Amino acid sequence: MMSIVEGYHYAELDDFALLRDFECGVPCMDADLHDTTVQEEIKSNNYIPYGVFDDDKKLVAFFAVGQDRYEEEGFAFEIAYLAVQKEKQRGGVGKACIREIVKIAKEKGYKIVTVSALSLTAPSEKYEAVSFYRRCGFRQLELQQKGMQVVPMWRPIE
Repeated sequence: MMSIVEGYHYAELDDFALLRDFECGVPCMDADLHDTTVQEEIKSNNYIPYGVFDDDKKLVAFFAVGQDRYEEEGFAFEIAYLAVQKEKQRGGVGKACIREIVKIAKEKGYKIVTVSALSLTAPSEKYEAVSFYRRCGFRQLELQQKGMQVVPMWRPIE
């Protein structure tokens, strides 16, 4: 099913081959999105992968969402992946994706949306998504995991 929100077309993604040339500029995320193991994990965890397309049918973002594995069924809707094409970042695409994700979650009857925001500060890679999710209304908890900070975040569905 395809929906159009804020000039972007959202459609469930059946063909992961569309991610072959997708680059968000974060090496570990790009590697994950190109990895068939991660793609199989998305499927096996029953996440729904979505492609976000512009009017020229070019893939500008990708997200995978579904029942949060760590919460009771029907309560928390998890953002497993959210990546925006590097040249489209800071243009509102990510926020539009969040609005679409919240809309999907609300339609499915969930109470909150969760995400484990990636925060890397290694010399070879610096990336921090926490402030983006805060600007989108998420609240946070903090954990240290395997040398990087993982920030579980959530937001209520109004």
